[in-house]
Amino acid sequence: MNKIKLFLAFVIAGTSASAYAQQVKPTIKKIIYVPYFLQLSGKDTVHFIRDRLEVNENGYAHYTITYYTRPRSTYDTTYQLPDTLIARLNKIFNVKSDLESFRISDKQPNGFAYKGELIFISFMDLIGKTHSYIDAWPYMSKEFNAALKASIYRARISTDKDFVLG
Repeated sequence: MNKIKLFLAFVIAGTSASAYAQQVKPTIKKIIYVPYFLQLSGKDTVHFIRDRLEVNENGYAHYTITYYTRPRSTYDTTYQLPDTLIARLNKIFNVKSDLESFRISDKQPNGFAYKGELIFISFMDLIGKTHSYIDAWPYMSKEFNAALKASIYRARISTDKDFVLG
């Protein structure tokens, strides 16, 4: 009787897992996304990195977040991206679209200086060529920012249960 129950448990688990099988495949081998700040420390510039997101060719995201409080702590999680988010990322990260094409501005309105977060992105396309790009949020299109921020926010929720979307 226990063998039958165990067999049924495996069958049910297998069918429920396949019901959530990913339908949309990424158009890349890997995306690395790192938002960061620059801080001056004497004569040196320090790169302050808190988040790092890597998406692989199977649609899994590995997210690492470091809190620079005392004591310093680092959390990480790996999870499957939903098809809707992979489809959004596929529109941006493919060999047909140059990342520069998602830049909509190159300056702030008169009298304003941007002192916020910068973004580093590197992705490897399916033929193995690496594309890298550095820019800032306000200069990029809404579509570009929304897809990347959705990836990061989803990961933050997975690693920090107290994180609240604003």
